[in-house]
Amino acid sequence: PDELAVDRVRAADAFYTSGITPALSETLRETTAALLKAAGEAGVTRAFDLNYRSKLWTPAEAAEKLRPLFEHVDVLIVAERDAETVLDRDGEAGQIAHSLGVEHDCEAVVVTRGEAGAVAAHGGEIHEADALETDTVDPVGSGDAFVGGLLAGLLTGSSVPVALDAATATAALKRTVAGDAAVVTPEDVTAVIDGGADEIDR
Repeated sequence: PDELAVDRVRAADAFYTSGITPALSETLRETTAALLKAAGEAGVTRAFDLNYRSKLWTPAEAAEKLRPLFEHVDVLIVAERDAETVLDRDGEAGQIAHSLGVEHDCEAVVVTRGEAGAVAAHGGEIHEADALETDTVDPVGSGDAFVGGLLAGLLTGSSVPVALDAATATAALKRTVAGDAAVVTPEDVTAVIDGGADEIDR
């Protein structure tokens, strides 16, 4: 962390990273923890996507190293399959989200379910958003687009259910674009939320 501009993290609206970074080395695990703590001390919203990669470590290794980080996370995003494989959770997605939020004192937990959409636990309530069906040009990057849409919504004052809708809309838009980055505007996302999947093929 001493090599990074930590002051920029402290001054940010949000700090986001994923489980890929701490999977790469012990130094990066320590750096991830230090930055999450620094962000928390500055009152910055901290978001973390578990994003398990089996080529980088085993489920047991990931669970051991990631669980201590969760206490420094405000918004936790986890794929349903990763919750089962890494965190040994089963049951309905809403139950998984709620139990993770309670256990780790997260402000919100979002469980993604691929074509089944996503579920969020926040403030004792469960919110669901369906995935939008669309012709897929390139699925790579749709998970990152989902998180980007979610955080953009939350950071502009949207409620969790509204931000969840923005996340699913952004992910759907990404699937229609070649390459791994979604370059979309808030107006694009709003149009999809208001008009559904038909608006994606405009």
